[in-house]
Amino acid sequence: MVASFQTVIQKYKRHPHPEKRSGGSLGSGYNPPVKLEEIQQRAMELTDSDRATLAAELLTSLPSILVDEDEGVAEARRRSRELKEDPSTGCSWDEIKRTLGR
Repeated sequence: MVASFQTVIQKYKRHPHPEKRSGGSLGSGYNPPVKLEEIQQRAMELTDSDRATLAAELLTSLPSILVDEDEGVAEARRRSRELKEDPSTGCSWDEIKRTLGR
């Protein structure tokens, strides 16, 4: 039997985390749709480190835009090597904003 929309909403309100629910008429694998705004709000509640990890995982899940032959990739690798060799060549985000007049 298929659960009604209201039944699904009520179950979600009682147990918003599907991984903590057990079985039921919706089955253990049921995941109600989540709005992008809710995901963003919850993500902003994460620690800086967890948000950075999430951002990196999301970015790596996207199809590659740059290829190795792309000069943008070569430039990024050059800058990365330069920063590793001499960390004093880098600057903070605050310094960048000041340079841009923000």
